[in-house]
Amino acid sequence: MKYKYSFIGFSWDFNYHTNDFSKYLQDFELVFDCYHADLIFVGSFINEEQYAYISLLNCIKILYITEPIEFTCPFSYKLYCEKKYDYLIGCINNDYQNGCYSCPFFINYPKFENIFFMDAVNTNVKKCENLFEKRFCALVNRHDNGGTRIAMHDKVKNLGLIECPSSLLNNCSNQEINDLFNVDYYKLFQFNICPENYLTTIPGYITEKLWYPCLAGAIPIYSGYFGEDEEKIFNKERILFYNPRDEVSMEKVIQKVDLLLKNPEEFLEFYKQPVFCDTAYETIKKYELNMYYMLKSVQQKLEMRF
Repeated sequence: MKYKYSFIGFSWDFNYHTNDFSKYLQDFELVFDCYHADLIFVGSFINEEQYAYISLLNCIKILYITEPIEFTCPFSYKLYCEKKYDYLIGCINNDYQNGCYSCPFFINYPKFENIFFMDAVNTNVKKCENLFEKRFCALVNRHDNGGTRIAMHDKVKNLGLIECPSSLLNNCSNQEINDLFNVDYYKLFQFNICPENYLTTIPGYITEKLWYPCLAGAIPIYSGYFGEDEEKIFNKERILFYNPRDEVSMEKVIQKVDLLLKNPEEFLEFYKQPVFCDTAYETIKKYELNMYYMLKSVQQKLEMRF
């Protein structure tokens, strides 16, 4: 029997035929009417009418978390809080017994072809000879609706020029970043302020915000989730963590940045630390397998139903 699957609540540019799930669903049939689907993927952008509709469907429901739904997507968050789903996948913690599979979408920025990818990043920072030719700091964001950015910016700006080419606090042209991929732009800077959009209570919520500056070798000034799996990927000793609600944590970051700027040898030593841990590649490959494991579990459930 060929099971049918569908999508609901995804962004306008979502490709229904080629996406993170499709390569695992070759034995399934894509349909565009959720009512006739055995399995539906629910995105972060459902409205009230879709929420009511989904709640009534008698099929397997996978809630895909890629947004801080607690603050931006009320009906997806309502579905999450009421546990009207069978599986969770995306920017969440693993909890296999409760159907939760971590698969943060930064693993697709870019695809990992081999184990040497992150070794090359570590080698580049270790051999860096132009640290003091790099510009001070960048902040590239459109908004601060979650209050995670401006508070830190207003402290760091006293130590040097923070270049803001996007809508938030814009103080320079965006031509340069438009001409470059994000990673290449961040390579121009010593530091990058890169918090998540919101401080959400969803356990395991982490996106690409930390990922880009790490790939570029910039020192991240980061606020957001950082758990056991992230400790196996990113070298936390090379990241400056803060909480925008905690003045003490922000002051510690300022003191550290100031110390580095005033002590070139210490700054260079700090910068040349490995960006990625030795366990980074294997941890990310396990994330990719989560999609496979989840869909195998789905198929087993479907076989029991029919």
